[in-house]
Amino acid sequence: MMDLLYNFLKNWFTELGTNTTWSQSLSLTISLIAIMLIAMILYFITRKIIWSTLPKMVSKTKSHWDDYMFKNKFFRGIAHLFPAVFFFSISDFADADYPTVSIILTEGTKIYLTLIFVYLLARFLDTVLDIYNTYSFAKERPIKGYIQMIKIFIYVVAAIILISILLVKNPSTIVGGLGAMAAVLMLVFKDTILGLVASVQLAANHMLQIGDWIEMPSHMADGTVEDISLNTVKVQNWDKTITTIPTYATISESMKNWRGMEESGGRRMKKSILLDINSIVPLTLEEFDHLKENGFVPSDEQYSKLTTNVTLLRKYTKRHLEQHPKVNNNMTQIVRQLQQTASGVPLEVYAFSTVKDWAPYEDIQSELLEHLYAILPAFKLKAFQYPSNLSDIEKH
Repeated sequence: MMDLLYNFLKNWFTELGTNTTWSQSLSLTISLIAIMLIAMILYFITRKIIWSTLPKMVSKTKSHWDDYMFKNKFFRGIAHLFPAVFFFSISDFADADYPTVSIILTEGTKIYLTLIFVYLLARFLDTVLDIYNTYSFAKERPIKGYIQMIKIFIYVVAAIILISILLVKNPSTIVGGLGAMAAVLMLVFKDTILGLVASVQLAANHMLQIGDWIEMPSHMADGTVEDISLNTVKVQNWDKTITTIPTYATISESMKNWRGMEESGGRRMKKSILLDINSIVPLTLEEFDHLKENGFVPSDEQYSKLTTNVTLLRKYTKRHLEQHPKVNNNMTQIVRQLQQTASGVPLEVYAFSTVKDWAPYEDIQSELLEHLYAILPAFKLKAFQYPSNLSDIEKH
């Protein structure tokens, strides 16, 4: 079609008395302008058709693929195919007079088509990732790193093709030349290669998934995993800041993952109160009966001269844990006395709360300790604290 236009213009200018060189130049210029206009018209018409009809068609289908392809602008790349095919079909319109122009159009169209196919493949991979993430197991086995690696491979192949087109060489020759640059490429893509290895290990061993609560003090990370990519793991800390960690660091450095706690039956509570050793004494029968009357000692408990107030407190705390509605009785419960310190005798409470969310979990721990501190006087016990000058101030 364009060769007919070119020959018509060339003959027309020749009949007007224009010399051959000018006839060919003017005909070429007008033909190229016409080609660009036709290509632009093809693109805008195709784009208009796609964006006016596709949304209605996509909304009517039950499949989610077309929804995500539309969202990721896959069909925008389709609109570029028509001008590219048009360029390729008319690239030799002036081959007889301007072979260089034909070569430029042909090779330029190849580059254009290569970029279009790379764009379409990238958008298709984004769609695959979005579809995959709709499934429940996507958090356990994220594939974003693999998708990114495939994209990098596509970009590398496309770069080789583009270089081969520009240098007019066989792609295999370019690939052969890259062998000598392997060491350089290994250095350049070191983080990417390490990230790929780490992504495979994380997915294969279920070490990390989106939504996990992790701690990595070396990277000042303490929060929820928001994203796992080929090179980085994004963590939203509890103070709402964002920390990015190299993916390979999650397997090469120490990392605490709280998923085991979240999947278990409870969250551990491990707290202790420091008792003043001078307040630990055996109880008299009257003191023992007083505690029994107030419900601190079971009715079937027998008095002994060797019974101490801290023993009864320990037994009371154990019963309190067993009766607490938010303490898991199927998991370990221990109320024990630890090694004496210069700050007193620690009485440790070790149990598991059925509530795992941070704020209510802390409330349960606090309420438990507050209750123990409040009942210490009933057992004639005192919590240890360093002396202060408060009593002197009160006297004055």
